[in-house]
Formats: sequence, structure tokens, C-alpha cells
Amino acid sequence: SKLPKAAAALPAVNKSGWTPPPPQVELAEELPRAKELYEESLHFVGKTLNAYKEGSELPLKEAAPLMDSMLESVTRNDNAFLVLSKLRHRDEYTYTHSINVAFLSMAFARQLGLGDETAHRLGMAGLFHDLGKNLVPDKVLNSPRKLLPAEFDIMKQHPRLGLDQLLGVEDIHAEVLEGAFEHHEKFNGQGYPRGLKGEEISLTGRILSIVDVFDALTSKRVYKDAMPMHKALGLIFTQAGSDFQSELAHVFIKGQGIYPTGSIVLLSNGARCVVQENNFEAPLLPKVILMRDASGQRTAPQVINLSRHKHLSVSKLLSSEESGINPLEALGIT
Repeated sequence: SKLPKAAAALPAVNKSGWTPPPPQVELAEELPRAKELYEESLHFVGKTLNAYKEGSELPLKEAAPLMDSMLESVTRNDNAFLVLSKLRHRDEYTYTHSINVAFLSMAFARQLGLGDETAHRLGMAGLFHDLGKNLVPDKVLNSPRKLLPAEFDIMKQHPRLGLDQLLGVEDIHAEVLEGAFEHHEKFNGQGYPRGLKGEEISLTGRILSIVDVFDALTSKRVYKDAMPMHKALGLIFTQAGSDFQSELAHVFIKGQGIYPTGSIVLLSNGARCVVQENNFEAPLLPKVILMRDASGQRTAPQVINLSRHKHLSVSKLLSSEESGINPLEALGIT
């Protein structure tokens, strides 16, 4: 089967000083809508995959309105979905991973200035990028240990299996096919299934490869705990230029922020806060919510934009145990 190539090309990645548009609404306003949409997405993906396993057609047309709603939420405030996906750990990894990759791909597309149409298609690619895993045996797919070489060979078949399933879908966009087939390719040519190198990999494949790894690292699995977001971003930084295209990796990291939303930080004055919003222009100076004062006592939550308080800075990141703070509570998530 021949894989069509998408027309979307990588723009001059932020070289002109372009920055993504700021959130349209505050995080607290978007969270209730995003929470409802996230639950709706979980239901849709679970129902869809179960029906697909039983022989039903893949409902791409039904998925389109869901992607529309998700893109609208990401446009209003992309931190809402990020917080819901990374702080409310779920057990349904098969479902949540597809949803997370979809919204992260959309948010990334906006950071790159690719436009809503491409963002929508990237979201759809993210939603169905792991479709081929439906045909991987459960004992391999959900193994609680490192896969044996023969098992990994089976796992590596899922991009081709996914592509084969998607090629039969009417009016499917090339970006969705590329996402299924190329999200495990690496920029240095050491990925699979074809060992593509550099810009031989489609833009969709290059974007999804970063997003897929980030979500996998920061998700709780049967065999591992979730990695903190800042550590996962650090790992992506070390792999820029090898596994990932450098320009794309750096924009993704900058978009997520040195101190991602939901991180707990110690300020230079001893106060403990939860990061509410990344500052794209000044990543070291995010907007934070004050939760404990310098003596460690709980205080009335107060939003502080560090870019407007030059005498304050972040000293270090803290864990929930160190800080005595529940970031979900600080951000108003139940």
C-alpha cells in the first residue's frame, strides 16, 4: 500500500519571533468545560475501540466533532487539558494515551503556528495513532516487565497494522495515516518501522514522536510510576537532534515551560506555590498560585505573576510530600 504524503510543511519555527497567542480565558474558567470534555472523550474512545474490535467500522466522522470541541478548549486555554491529563492519574492508559496525544498534538500545532485545519488533523492523528495496538496480543501489550526481543518485534508491528486498518477508511487525511505509521521513527534513523531519517519523516510523524514519548513518560503504568513533567522534558531535551528534530523539540519544551502547569515551586522568599500558567516569553517567570508562606503556613490562595515581581524567582521544584501541597486542590480540580 502506498502512503500519501501530507502537504503540511514545517514553517520557520519561531525564527521570526512568533509566539503562540495567549489563553483566551483563565484556567479556572476553562477547567470545568475541559473536565466534561475529557470524560466525554474517554467514553467515546472506549466505546469506539470496543466496537472496532468487534468488527464495526472506524467512526472518523463521529470523531471530528470531538476534535472540534477539543481544539476549541485548547484554543481557549491549553493548560486545562494538560492539568487534567497529568495530575488526575487514570488506570485506562489505552484510552487516556490516545486522548492526551490528540490534545498535545493540537496544542503543539498552535505553538508552531500551523493553523487550525492542520491542528485538527494532527489531533485526529493523535487519537488514532496507536490503532494497530488493538491487534497486538495482550500479554505483549500489557507486559509488566521489559519486553523480550521477540516480544518487542511483535510490538514493532503496530504502526504497520494501524496503517493497514486506516487505509480502508474513506476520505482519511494523509496526516492521520502518517501519524499511525511514523510516530516511532527517530530523527537519527534509528526508529521503526522503516528507519526513516531526518525530513524523510513526515511533519506529522516528527510531531507525534515527541508528543507520544512525553505522554508515555508522564503517565502511570502497571510497571512504572509517572515521571514528573519537568524530568520528561529534560529527557526530551537530551534527545533533541538524535531521536527528535531539534527545532521541534525545543519549541515543545518551551511551550510546556520549564515549570509546567501544576508544578510545585519554592520561591526565593521561601513561599511555596503551584504553577498556574507558563510564560512563553520568560519561561523562568511563570504565573503561580501562592499556597504556603515563607514559614510553611497555609495562606489564602493568591495569584502571582512572577514577571511583574522582579525581586521574586523560582528557587527549585518541590514534590507534594516536600511542600505539603496538593496541586489539584490549588488549581480547583476535584
